[in-house]
Amino acid sequence: MLARGAGHPAPLGLSCLAAAFPGRCLLLDLQDRLPEKGDIPSSGAIPFAAVIVAAAAGWQPVDAAMMRTRLAQLLPESRLILGGPRAAQIGSDWDATLHGTGRVACEWLLKDPKGIDGTVDTLEADLRSPLGVPGAPLAEQAGYAASAEKSGSQPTISVHQPWLGLLDRLAEPAGTPSRGDLTDLVIWLRRSGFGGIAFETPRLSAQRAQQLVEIAGEQGMTISLRFDRATDATAARLTHSPPLQRVWLNPTLDGPDGPDAFVPPAAQLRSNGISIGIRLPVDLLPDAALPLLIEADEISIDHPAAWQPGLLRHHLVEFYWRRGRLWKSLWRLRSAHDLVRWLRGMYGILDAALTR
Repeated sequence: MLARGAGHPAPLGLSCLAAAFPGRCLLLDLQDRLPEKGDIPSSGAIPFAAVIVAAAAGWQPVDAAMMRTRLAQLLPESRLILGGPRAAQIGSDWDATLHGTGRVACEWLLKDPKGIDGTVDTLEADLRSPLGVPGAPLAEQAGYAASAEKSGSQPTISVHQPWLGLLDRLAEPAGTPSRGDLTDLVIWLRRSGFGGIAFETPRLSAQRAQQLVEIAGEQGMTISLRFDRATDATAARLTHSPPLQRVWLNPTLDGPDGPDAFVPPAAQLRSNGISIGIRLPVDLLPDAALPLLIEADEISIDHPAAWQPGLLRHHLVEFYWRRGRLWKSLWRLRSAHDLVRWLRGMYGILDAALTR
C-alpha cells in the first residue's frame, strides 16, 4: 500500500483536546488546505481569543508561514499559536509555538489570550491530567481511513496517540493511557462507524499489544498492530484470533531493528496464522528485502517519492508480480464494495510502478 491512497487522517488528537473544553473550544478540520472565510464558525464571542494549529507531519517553514498569513487575514485580533512535534522549528514567526497536548495552553488562553508567548513546553504538566475521548461521534462521511488497511472489508481508521492532543503524531511514545482509557477510545470509534482500527502507536510494547487485541475482541472490532522493534513482536506471543487482522513490521534501514532482525518474528507470526504486513524503509536493497517479502501478505511504502525509482519498481514487481500477490488479492474480492476498496489501495502502487 502507498500512503497517497490513504484517505484523510482523522484529527483524533484535536478532537480529544476540543472535548476537554466543551463550549469553549471549537475544532476545525481542514486537512491539507488553507482556511476560507466561510470555514470560520461563530464562537459566540468574536473575535476568537486564540487559534491553535496542529502542524501537519510533513510541514516545512513555508507551509507554516502560509497558514499564519491566512489566519492573520481572517482573524486579525486572535493570537496565533502553532503546536506539534516540530512547531518550534517551523513556526518562528507565530505568536507562540507549543510542545504539549494543548490542555494547559487552553487553560491559560481562556484566562488570558496573551498568556502564551514565545516557545512553550507544557507536556509534563499536560500529562498529569491526560485528555479523555469525546462523547460525540466523529463527523460522518469525512473520508477518514487507515493508510495500511485500505483494502479491508470494513471501514478502518488509523490511531496514533490521540491522548497527546496536538502531539498525536509524535514519533516517540508518550503518556500512559489506562486500559479503561483505551476501551473508551475503541468504543468511541465504534460509535463513529468504524469496524476496525490500525494502531500506529510508535514502539508498541508486547504487553500493550496483547491488551489492545483483548479490547478489540471485547468491543467486536478488528485491529492491526505495528511493531517498530523486533523484540516486541516476538515477546507479544500473538496467535491467530478474529480481532487481529494483521501485524505490521516496521524495520529501520540498519541497526538493531533492521530487516534481518524482523525475519524470525515474521516467520513465527506467519506460522501462527497471522497475516503479515511489511513497511519498507526507503531504498531498502533487494537482498535485504527479499526474506521479508517472502513472508509478507501486504507491503506499505509511506514515502514513495523519496525512493530511488529503480529500487521502488523492483520491490513492487517482486511482491505483486513475481510473488503473485496481485492475483491473490483479486481472487479474494467478493463484492463491488471490495473492488472499490481494493482499487483505492492499488492506485498509488500502479502509478508508482508505471511512471517512476
